Amino acid sequence: MNYTENLSTSVLWTIGVLYGILSLVTIGYFWLDHKKKSAQSKELITRTQSWWFLMVVVGLIVLSPALIGTIVLAYLAFMGSRELYSIGNLKFTDRAAILVAYLLIPIQFYLAYTFQYHWFLNFIPMVGLTLIPIVLILSGYSGNIGRSITFIPGVLMLTAYSFSHMVLIYGLDIEGYAIGAGGILLFLILITELNDIFQYNWGKAFGKHVILPRISPNKTWEGFLGGVFTTTLVAGIFHFLTPLSFIQSMIAGLLLSVFGFFGDALLSAIKRDLKVKDTDDLIPGHGGVMDRMDSLVFNAPVFFYLITLFTNQNL
Repeated sequence: MNYTENLSTSVLWTIGVLYGILSLVTIGYFWLDHKKKSAQSKELITRTQSWWFLMVVVGLIVLSPALIGTIVLAYLAFMGSRELYSIGNLKFTDRAAILVAYLLIPIQFYLAYTFQYHWFLNFIPMVGLTLIPIVLILSGYSGNIGRSITFIPGVLMLTAYSFSHMVLIYGLDIEGYAIGAGGILLFLILITELNDIFQYNWGKAFGKHVILPRISPNKTWEGFLGGVFTTTLVAGIFHFLTPLSFIQSMIAGLLLSVFGFFGDALLSAIKRDLKVKDTDDLIPGHGGVMDRMDSLVFNAPVFFYLITLFTNQNL
């Protein structure tokens, strides 16, 4: 797929509208802060500034050539891995294994960028799950090795392996679809983020029945079901960004809302186990990279395979 040439006005208009909405919100919050300064207005401005940072990242992934998008996603996978390793209570003797894990990330993304699909599919599950335990054994220490031997490669699966599926989208050649990978990636990111917002707001407004009280007490059935319903409808509206029909886009929205919920819940469970609120404080008001990308842990691979299924891609 010729990414830069096929980037359509649909993608540019959608990105433009999103930037426009964010600009209006930013102006509104600054005006409110100017009229009456308060801790709440300062927090809203901080969160809005963080959204600008996030929108720049989305723009790089969606509007840039495939190589730039791949580098950005690989860097996010590295940052996400670093965050989880930093809070993972790992031992000093695990450093060599963590270094190996970091070195596997660019290889995984290179395989995705060059669309070496079968190598891509097996590299981290086979090489990572073999090499990292060997490095841990060679360290000569057995203390906590059972945890390290699962946690270190497990983080790679949640970050590099999962997010690199987004890079595969750059390489898809879909007959009759001229918009390009930017449209598909924008749909994935937009619907995933909107689902988070919808589930949060439905839960705030109507939430009474908690789904996972020991993992995420703020997640309710009302928020989940309201988010699923709204996300499914909105996904249908944005079907023009994808090669999918209206109904197929709604199916995609349904799956992204459900798997996005479980990706979020998984990271919540990990953080609760490690007794931390956020994975990092990189993004003010939002936490770390994994706090923002947790819903993509499952959504990225699920959406890639859904696209290949609906468009009859021969992998």
